[in-house]
Amino acid sequence: MGSTHRYIIIGAGPAGLAFAVNLLRKGEKSFIILERESQAGGLCRSAVAGGYPMDIGGGHLLEANNTRACKFIFSFLPENQWKFYIRQNGIFFRGQLIGFPFEAHLHQLPEKMRDEYMDSWQKAGAKHGEPCPESFVQWVKWQLGERIAQDYLLAYNQKLWGKLLPELGVDWLHKLPPKRTDKAQNFAAHNTFYYPTQHGFGEAFLRMAKILEGHIVYDCAVEKISGDNVVNGHYKGAKIINTAPWHTICADFPEDIQKLIGELKYTGVSVEYHHQRIDTDTQAIYYPEEDIPYHRAVLRYNYNRHWPGYWTESAVSKSQAAYHHRFAYPAQTMGRQEVLDRLFAWARGRSIEPLGRWGQWAYINTDQAICRGLELAENFTKGGLGVG
Repeated sequence: MGSTHRYIIIGAGPAGLAFAVNLLRKGEKSFIILERESQAGGLCRSAVAGGYPMDIGGGHLLEANNTRACKFIFSFLPENQWKFYIRQNGIFFRGQLIGFPFEAHLHQLPEKMRDEYMDSWQKAGAKHGEPCPESFVQWVKWQLGERIAQDYLLAYNQKLWGKLLPELGVDWLHKLPPKRTDKAQNFAAHNTFYYPTQHGFGEAFLRMAKILEGHIVYDCAVEKISGDNVVNGHYKGAKIINTAPWHTICADFPEDIQKLIGELKYTGVSVEYHHQRIDTDTQAIYYPEEDIPYHRAVLRYNYNRHWPGYWTESAVSKSQAAYHHRFAYPAQTMGRQEVLDRLFAWARGRSIEPLGRWGQWAYINTDQAICRGLELAENFTKGGLGVG
């Protein structure tokens, strides 16, 4: 047996780091983080490409309206090292760049095309009091009409989710902007946001990890969790906090639990740097059309004019130059919640607590993952160790 701790935290991403920092701030030092990569940050890690920062897990932003997450992040990377933005994105559609969201910028399309989309939208089920479907595919048609659904939103999501698209439900739709026909820039998430002025997004998490030195073990993939909460035959914990994809830690779980985990679906992402410049002031461009291999481009020179180039994100890429991530988006499939309820009941019976995007299998943003980590640490340290 190696070391014994009150908490073993699997994963040094935003949720795991926030949980650990809050433990430390509350005087709890009996914890260890096991991180499979050589660096903290999870999907929010950054690297250098073309001489300047690039976020290798895709585009990540700090939601300006989440004051708790901002205050926490700014305690590591001060607010004066971030720039405030109003979201300005675009969609490359039928050979031209139009505004985002699509349905608020139909006026930018050729007149005939615009009228056809508007006519189809007027026939959408949502406009005629039809009940909301449980399937995402049917919901898009119900909300936007057949033409906008097929040509834009479903086409885009097909590139993102692939064969999982028909399995998606509707309980994650807070991620999408409200449906509008005016030109107002009104979004469900990241309407206003912060991004570092001199660093990639991952810098804040490296600074968190720095104050946790001595509590993080890098290059430590979790291969086995025994029934008495011994991880890899070496680390024993009164409670395990799992922020990692369950598929990566379940090799020693009972067969029925492994089968449950197998029902949880996900997609990956490949991120690739391009040195060219796209002549636009938008911060990101969405690409719904099938003949373009990636689904989004993030234009980093519109965050810092001295940073050349942009990066693209695709669900599948064979490029040797890309950063590949097997786990990027937890699929919010129909029937998923029943699977999670059974999995979490078993896990908590073993003193394994799910946390974050992957542990809770929730399609949440970075700021939400941070807040969940902070809140869990508070709950566990109220009136004692919280390990019973």
